[in-house]
Amino acid sequence: MRVLFLVWILGVLSGCELAQLPSDTVFRCEPDDTCAQLGYECGGDRVCRPRSARDAGGDAGATDAGENDAGPDDAGFDAGVEDAGLDDAGMDDAGMDDAGADAGLEDAGVDDAGMDAGTDAGVDAGCVPTGAIDEPDPLQLDVDCDGFDGDLARAGFVDPGTGQDGNAGTRAAPVQTISRAVSLGKEQIYLATGTFAGAVTFSRALSIYGGYDLANGWARTGTRSVVTGAIVGSPAGGRVVLEQLEVQAPAAATAGAASVAVTLISASSASRLTNCRLVGGIGANGGDGAAAPAVDPGNAGSAALSGDGGVGGVGADCGDAGTSPGGFLGGSSLDDGVGTPGQDATLGGAGALATVIDGGGFVGLDGGDALAGALGAQSTARPTDPTADLLGTVTASGWQGVSLGTWAPSQSGRPGGGGGAGGGLVDLVASLLARGGGAGGGGSGGCGGRSGTAGQTGGASIGLVLFDSSPTLLDVQLVSTQAGRGGNGGAASAGGSGGPGGAGALGETVAAGSAGVGGRGASGGAGGSGRQGPGGWGGPVVGLFCGGTSAPVTDATTVWTAGTPGVAGTGDPDGQAGRQPASGYKVNCP
Repeated sequence: MRVLFLVWILGVLSGCELAQLPSDTVFRCEPDDTCAQLGYECGGDRVCRPRSARDAGGDAGATDAGENDAGPDDAGFDAGVEDAGLDDAGMDDAGMDDAGADAGLEDAGVDDAGMDAGTDAGVDAGCVPTGAIDEPDPLQLDVDCDGFDGDLARAGFVDPGTGQDGNAGTRAAPVQTISRAVSLGKEQIYLATGTFAGAVTFSRALSIYGGYDLANGWARTGTRSVVTGAIVGSPAGGRVVLEQLEVQAPAAATAGAASVAVTLISASSASRLTNCRLVGGIGANGGDGAAAPAVDPGNAGSAALSGDGGVGGVGADCGDAGTSPGGFLGGSSLDDGVGTPGQDATLGGAGALATVIDGGGFVGLDGGDALAGALGAQSTARPTDPTADLLGTVTASGWQGVSLGTWAPSQSGRPGGGGGAGGGLVDLVASLLARGGGAGGGGSGGCGGRSGTAGQTGGASIGLVLFDSSPTLLDVQLVSTQAGRGGNGGAASAGGSGGPGGAGALGETVAAGSAGVGGRGASGGAGGSGRQGPGGWGGPVVGLFCGGTSAPVTDATTVWTAGTPGVAGTGDPDGQAGRQPASGYKVNCP
């Protein structure tokens, strides 16, 4: 009876085509562990199931320790087969290194934790190294088969959150700061997403890549890593790569200094910047010019001695302006009693003679005082300033602002004249009875006043500065924010006062009367006043500033967002407001 039933069943199945049975249709096994249904196989649970359902495609024909891959017990029997596209139901690949099962390779030395979808990236599939140095690429190809799109032997990993600078800088133990990663000597530095504080400086070939997701096994994301500090590289001809970074330069702290996001000095032409945003910060205000120092006064003229005139004051030492003019000699009374004018006769007249008549007493007339020296003139000349469109220069030391000329010292005061000598006393027969007193010498002129120094140019706000460097820029955003104001010109000093003239001497006195007194020497003239220093220029805003032999390669993917130039400083004359490139965003670049 059972045989007839089976025959009937087989007939029915044949008529309906076994392939059309639902895949979950099952039958009891025969006593001899066979299945009467074509295409079915008896399992350990004494149930016949279609062979296609035994292993979802089969693991190279092997039974997985009696199970059907719906969970446990793979136990290494896959023999290189990937479980019909399943990921082992969370078993072997979850926190283990597959025990060498998948293609005989460890999963990049990490614990996989769900990383097979990206981290293994071809390792499990039988990767063949190309021999080239692996660098991150848009396709995330693992060309050196180390399980990472990059060269792990050359790599340092940085995470601002969980990293510690005492770590080794590996994926499993990242450091916290970029500077620490640089000090480890690695050629490739990988940054997790997040914000990194502090400036970055290096003097060798270096590649810095941003945008990695630490929580996802350092898989690359489309997010830029943010660096809140300037990057300055001087690799001495080495290659520099900056990729997927936003560099935000801090405000400049030193007077007149620029805020520059990235500076490259002597980098090779193989260098490149890709998918970066470089933000120049706030340039520092230019320093104010220094106030002029006080200048020396003129020196006093000497007093006369008896009938001889006093000498003029010695010229004052005026430093870079030389020596002020010395005072003039005072007049003397001759043996015949005639007083003479002091030197520079237009300033001090001689005293007249007095004549004795009939023995009566008379007094010789005094010599005249000299007139003061003329004032010095205000300074009127200064060096020619740079042309108005000059935005500064770039040297191996970085950006330098425009230096303005300052005024020359003003003119010294003119010397004081010598006084006139006093008149003598004579009798009727022209016999000299008494000599008049000598006149005092004139004082020297005061030194010319000085001008204050020029105000300093305000610091620039620049995205990228290059000196002797010609990198390629791809998808780079250059941003300027605010340049510094120009410094104010320093205050001027007044001219030095003229030296006082010397006093005249008394004339001789005799029974018949007294001779005249010598005149006083004149004071020297005060020096001319200085001028306030010129006001500094406001700082410029620039996207890309080149110096030396720089010839970067740029295209339409390089763009600039202009900021605000600095305002002018006040002075004599006032400075000029800051500028930006007349066209485009580049200065001194081919």
